[in-house]
Amino acid sequence: LFSSYTVTLMLLYFLLHEGYIKHRTVMQGGAPRNFPPFQSHNFVDSHTLDPALLGRCLVGFFEFYVRRFPNKTHLIQFHHDPSRTAPVLQMQKQWQTSLAIEDPFERDFNPARNIDPLSWQHIHRMLTGALEQLLLEPERSLIDLVVPPRPPPPALH
Repeated sequence: LFSSYTVTLMLLYFLLHEGYIKHRTVMQGGAPRNFPPFQSHNFVDSHTLDPALLGRCLVGFFEFYVRRFPNKTHLIQFHHDPSRTAPVLQMQKQWQTSLAIEDPFERDFNPARNIDPLSWQHIHRMLTGALEQLLLEPERSLIDLVVPPRPPPPALH
């Protein structure tokens, strides 16, 4: 129900919405289309990554979907139309789901269509728990939050 593709699209939308990445127009089928600027050959050197920025992005991702994204009315959409001043709403596409994502390659397809209200409540609780954990213990490393430390082995007698 909550696939890695759905999570990837959520992450890309967050990065676009918050200005970490920008739309890029690409030609597809003879017509210009707008997609996020990612390229399979553009790898990031892990030695130049700013851990504080990555931490802010992670907290921001959870905060965005827990507190700010109006999932009942809005949809995640990647096709950038500079002439449009208001976001596209679910009702404009005649969709009414707990989470709506317009697939960037098949615009009439919602990869999150099977997330029912009960599943969304569970997902939202998990996102909220992750956000609270990150905000309550900012001094702990992200690795410690994801993989709790093991208890020491019992002493040998």
